[in-house]
Amino acid sequence: MNSGDLILSERIDREILCGKKSACVLKAGLVLENPLELHRLSLHIQDVNDNSPHFNEKLIEMEISESAEKGYSFSIEEAHDADIGSNGVQRYILQANDNFILAADGSKVELTLENKLDREKQKEINLLLTALDGGSPQKSGTVVIHVTVLDANDNAPVFPQAVYKATVPENAPLKTIVVSVSATDADEGVNGDVTYQFGHMTEDVANLFSIDSRTGEITVMGTIDYEERHSFEIRVKAKDGLGLNSHAEVLIDVIDVNDNAPEIYLKSLAYVSENNKPGSTLCSISARDPDWRQNGTVIYSLIVTTRPCDESSEQLECALCVHLFLHFIYLAIK
Repeated sequence: MNSGDLILSERIDREILCGKKSACVLKAGLVLENPLELHRLSLHIQDVNDNSPHFNEKLIEMEISESAEKGYSFSIEEAHDADIGSNGVQRYILQANDNFILAADGSKVELTLENKLDREKQKEINLLLTALDGGSPQKSGTVVIHVTVLDANDNAPVFPQAVYKATVPENAPLKTIVVSVSATDADEGVNGDVTYQFGHMTEDVANLFSIDSRTGEITVMGTIDYEERHSFEIRVKAKDGLGLNSHAEVLIDVIDVNDNAPEIYLKSLAYVSENNKPGSTLCSISARDPDWRQNGTVIYSLIVTTRPCDESSEQLECALCVHLFLHFIYLAIK
């Protein structure tokens, strides 16, 4: 390459590379020879609106008692968009109907009962909810909300806290209990029978954790790698026997374990001549340890050894052959 142009070898997908991070930067090293120079490049990847909003389910089933009072709100799983910023989900539209209005604030989406239900007049109601992003051209996603009108289940499950926090070490054994969530329902019988499930989550996260629908225990089901992801945010849904539900957030921080050895990257070959001046650069060597902080600290040391010339040496007049052995000692300080 003589032009100095940086050419992509394959398509860059920002969502796969950086997920929801606000800044997406690719870092690379560039070695120039004659003279030897090492440069670092930072490529900032810009987001484009190439993803549509989508809901975790194509059909949302809700069961609401006809005794529900005007102004009562029902939580709806929000839509998700892999894009960020204005290209992400910006607003929602609820199809016109006689009973419900929409209340959306950030990631919180609720149906609010504007007029009381009457099971004797209408046993089922279908609502169309549309999520819109702010990109150009604008993209959208829809979900049908199917409401079954029931008799008297007037208490939703309640979590004692809105956010649960937990930690788990990377490479934790399968079935390790991370945290337990619990919600209570003031109703009796089937109306107060609470079960648990995860809200929307990507496939890779779904393969790492599971939740017991009866106990609310969240356990490890896959290999957790700190170098791939430092934390997880999971929404948990508690639902009673007739459909009323509430949500809580579970924040899981991954603890780094010193499970990676440093790797050496030889940037250029070493050339030594008898006329080399003091301070001359012989070669460029780099090492990287993917572990975090102290576990990823790399210390370099240079060991110089000498040995006498042997008879096979071309320079018979030299009294001593100097051999440089570059040894890199890596200390993961704990």
